[in-house]
Amino acid sequence: MEHRLNGQYMIEGFSAGFFFSLAGVGFILLNWTNEEGTSSRNRYIYLGAGILLVVVSYNVLMTFLRMKVCNCKFRFVASSLILFFVNVTAGSRLVLLI
Repeated sequence: MEHRLNGQYMIEGFSAGFFFSLAGVGFILLNWTNEEGTSSRNRYIYLGAGILLVVVSYNVLMTFLRMKVCNCKFRFVASSLILFFVNVTAGSRLVLLI
């Protein structure tokens, strides 16, 4: 990235946006598991792919965050994001069971 001012920030922004979108697709797949017309085989495929996409995206974005934020600030941010993620997945599990 020689002679390119802010080129690194653009690539980081595009890749972070891609992983946010990938997590969104994962949540959409998790939502599709509740539709009445899907077979049980497709339901398990949607469930596995959705969980995989959300977990991979979350871990990659946390890695990006660790690289950018110093360790003292990251502990607070990571703990609040993990609590939010646990609350979201607990709500999703309730929806999936119903």
